[in-house]
Amino acid sequence: MNQLVSAVEVAKLLLSYDPEREYFSDNKLISVEEDEVEPTQGNFRINKMLHICQMLHYAKYREPLFFEDLRAYKRGAIVYPIYKGFFNLYRQMLKPEEIQLNPKKKSFISKIYHYFKNYQNEQLEIFSHDDISWKQTWQRENDDDRMIINEENKKFYRDLLSHIVREVEFYQDAPIMNIN
Repeated sequence: MNQLVSAVEVAKLLLSYDPEREYFSDNKLISVEEDEVEPTQGNFRINKMLHICQMLHYAKYREPLFFEDLRAYKRGAIVYPIYKGFFNLYRQMLKPEEIQLNPKKKSFISKIYHYFKNYQNEQLEIFSHDDISWKQTWQRENDDDRMIINEENKKFYRDLLSHIVREVEFYQDAPIMNIN
C-alpha cells in the first residue's frame, strides 16, 4: 500500500458514507464533568474512526494510513486538523466516488466504517483508550500530546488487532459500491 494519504481525505470519505449525517451528527456528547466542553458526536466519532483506521492499517500493512499525527486527548486519540476543522468537512456533501483515494484504501476504510458504525460512543472510546500508544502518551509527564508509534506499538497492532482486521474484512453489512 505504501503511499500515505491525508487524514482529511480519509475523513471526507468517512463522512461521504453518511450523507444524512445521522452517524456523524452535530449533537453534543453528554458531558462526563459539568464544566467540560465536549465535541459534537460527529467530531468525536470521526476522530475515533480515523484512529481505528490508523491502528488497523498498521495491523494489516505494518505502516500508517495517513501522515498526520494522532494526539492523545481525554476521550481518546484525535487528528488535530480534523478536530479543529470538523464543521468545514461536515458541511461538504461529497460522494465516495468523488474522493481521490486508491480503491484498495477506499475499500479498507469502507469496511472499517460499516463494521464500527454500530459501536456505541463508549465502546469507541474504550477501543481508543486500549491503544498502547494512547496510554503511553496520556501517562507521559510532559506537554507533548503527539502519539509515538514505535516498533513495540506496531507489534501490539499486528499481534492484538489482526483478528479484528479479519473480522472487518469479512463483515457483510458493507454495501457493494463503486469505490473508484
